[in-house]
Order: sequence, then structure tokens, then C-alpha cells
Amino acid sequence: MSGTWGSFEIRGTLAATPAGSVYRASYLPTGQSARLYALQPGSAASAEEFYRRRQLAAVIGRHPRAWAWLESGAYDGTEYYGVAEPGGETLASYLGLTSEVSIDDLPGETLVRSPAGLRSGRASAWRIRAWMSDLASVVAYAHEHGLVIGCLSPYNIWICPDGSAMLMDAAGKTLAEEPAPDDAAAYLAPEQLMGRSVGPAADIYALGALLYWMLGGAFPAARRHDAARIGRYLPLPPLEPGLDPSLRSICETATALRPSARFRTAELLRAALLQTPDDLAAANARVSHAARSTLIRGFMVGETDLPVAVSTARPTVRILRWLQDLLFE
Repeated sequence: MSGTWGSFEIRGTLAATPAGSVYRASYLPTGQSARLYALQPGSAASAEEFYRRRQLAAVIGRHPRAWAWLESGAYDGTEYYGVAEPGGETLASYLGLTSEVSIDDLPGETLVRSPAGLRSGRASAWRIRAWMSDLASVVAYAHEHGLVIGCLSPYNIWICPDGSAMLMDAAGKTLAEEPAPDDAAAYLAPEQLMGRSVGPAADIYALGALLYWMLGGAFPAARRHDAARIGRYLPLPPLEPGLDPSLRSICETATALRPSARFRTAELLRAALLQTPDDLAAANARVSHAARSTLIRGFMVGETDLPVAVSTARPTVRILRWLQDLLFE
């Protein structure tokens, strides 16, 4: 398909979704690459899904770590909206395609494992924390506006040329050149697979499943039509030993079977990713010796107050304790 829809010049068809067609396009006012989503006519369910996605795109498009909202309109009676397309590649492509492996304790079953992730060298623990923090901030932003994303997977997370992560699409399937893989549903929360009501906790689970995959975890190949069998194998198989214990704990909490056992908010998950002993030690290491010396001089001439933590000790003891903590932490 080609032609001009409002401010968009269509350059080809990208994918078909339950809500309608997706086109690769150029946004004429700026010349940037874009994706145009067009409503599939004739179905009330399709229209409902299209409007849900449009609302989600318009809200999340204001967040710096998600697709940028461009505009919406109608062309020849067909409603559409467009978002900017960043450079880069999907997270699945960046870390390597998934492969299927069998394990002894689930005979006849297939699990999907990432051959890359933390072990590949393409994603360090620090990089994974940064990606997950970015994505958790997008999820938190959506929840603050009363919206649930409903689908996060390596196939709609984009790794940009600067190495940062960005949420590109929440359609539930990849919109890259390759078709959506069968394991995309593995990142859906158990309550979604069972057809139950879905709330913010489902997005928390998806974030945990993403982290699980990036750490090299393996889970039963998911199928929407086989939710009963999927439920037998929850919680997810344990991660391999030797991983960062804080990341392991975050992953286990986020992917808990019961929604009430997960992080209450995406912001709490993000805080857990950022506020670790390693992070605090790194932050302390960035404090220069000159800055510490200035602080000490200020204290000696009475221009700097003591930290509250040592203010109740005897004067001589608290001064020595504070200086020791300051100089040797």
C-alpha cells in the first residue's frame, strides 16, 4: 500500500493485528520514520481494541522511554494514528534469537531459553538493570494514568543506537520484519493466560518475565489456547546458580503466581533495581576526596552539621565515628 494519509507517507505494510493494519511510513513534517496504525473496519471488537491502543499510545507517547506520539486522524473514512519509530533493533534480536531445549524433569515438554542474555556478554548486570529501570518507569507512568499495557516481551522492546531500551509497541506481537514467535505469550501473567481480570500486577509480572529471560531463564513454551497446562508449571523454573542475588530476588517477587505477592507498584520494582548495595557503593565511590575534605573543613569550623545518625553519641565518640565513616566507607 502507498499514498499519503494526513501527514504520513505510506511506504509499505508492516503487519496485521486484531485491531487493524500497521504500515511503515514517513512523517512528512519532520521526515522521521514512523508507524501508522489503521482501524480494521467492520468489527466492534476490533474497534474497541484499536481505541484502547490509541489511548495507550497517546498517553505513553509522552514518556521519553516509549514511542513518541505523532498524530491521529482519518483518511477516506478510516481512522488512524501514528507514532515515531526509533532506530535500533528488538531486544530479542539484540540478545540473540531464542532456542528450544528439552529438560529431563518435564519429559516431552519444550522450554524456551535465551542463549544470550547475561551470559552472552552483550548485556551486563548493570545494563540489564538500566534497561529494566527504563521499562519500569514507562509502566509506572501508564499505571499513574489508569492504563494497563497488557503485553511486554523482547519483541516489542527496542534497543536504540545509544544502548538504551524503549517500549515500541504494545500490540502483543512483534512488528519487526519477522512474524511473532509462539513464545511471546510466555511473558503474559498467569491471570491473563487463564482469562481472568487483568490489572497493573500483570505488567509487573511481564517486567519480571523479561528480567527472567535476560538472566538466562527458561520457561514452558506458552500457548494462549493451552493455559491450563501452562498453569501446572508455575512458578517459573529456578534461575541458574551464581547470579546476582538481588536480581534473582527481584525476578522471583515480580513473577509470583499470586498478583498480591508481586511488587505493589512498578515504582517499587524500579527502586529495587536501583537501590542495591552495589549501586550504593558505586555512588559512594563517585564522591571525590576533595569533596570529603571540604566537608571535613566545614565541620571543623562549625559550618557543617553532623549526620543525624551519630548526633546522639558522646561528642568525642561521635566525631571520631563520623570521620571514620566519611573517610573509609
